[in-house]
Amino acid sequence: MVPRQYKFLSLMLVISMALIIGCAGRTTVPEDHFYQLPDLLAPKTFSSNQTKVIIGIDSLRSDGLHGERAILYIDADNPLELKRYHYYHWTDSPPRLVQLSLLNYLRKAGFADNVVRYDPGKQVDGTINGTLLHFERIIGAGGIKVDVALDLEYNDKDQHKSWHKEYRVVVPVKDAALHTSIEAFGAALQQIFDAFATDLMSNLT
Repeated sequence: MVPRQYKFLSLMLVISMALIIGCAGRTTVPEDHFYQLPDLLAPKTFSSNQTKVIIGIDSLRSDGLHGERAILYIDADNPLELKRYHYYHWTDSPPRLVQLSLLNYLRKAGFADNVVRYDPGKQVDGTINGTLLHFERIIGAGGIKVDVALDLEYNDKDQHKSWHKEYRVVVPVKDAALHTSIEAFGAALQQIFDAFATDLMSNLT
């Protein structure tokens, strides 16, 4: 026959285990969040001066961190250190997202016969290459902002026209919500693409 004190200890052990399991079941597991770039505003149309060319946009280059999907940020007090959020990601790598955003933007601009994603097997009249230099959130005592920089280059197939230019835009963010920062990334790209489209037209005509 089991002594009463052992029965009591066994009962307390069972109750303790049940409480531990119950608390563990209520532990909040961090949830992953995925962000896509916002649609950009329709650009100024160039249809009246449409150039009879097909433009291919090549994959954008970047460093290793910018080639991953994690959203990056910088503490303004340590501007040389890039950090990444663990549970906040882009839906694809920033170079690919920006390439597709630029492709859609230039198609809407309407100054070329067609704009396509470039690959060596496609016949194009000119190619756009580029490097994603900055694509991060900056957090400081003065508030939050996003920093976007692209080095973009155009070359025609005969090498008669070739040029490149660096575009950089910093956009202040009105609040700390990450969704607001994602909108600011879109606003920065809008300004860069507007400037690039104007430069592209002036070099193609």
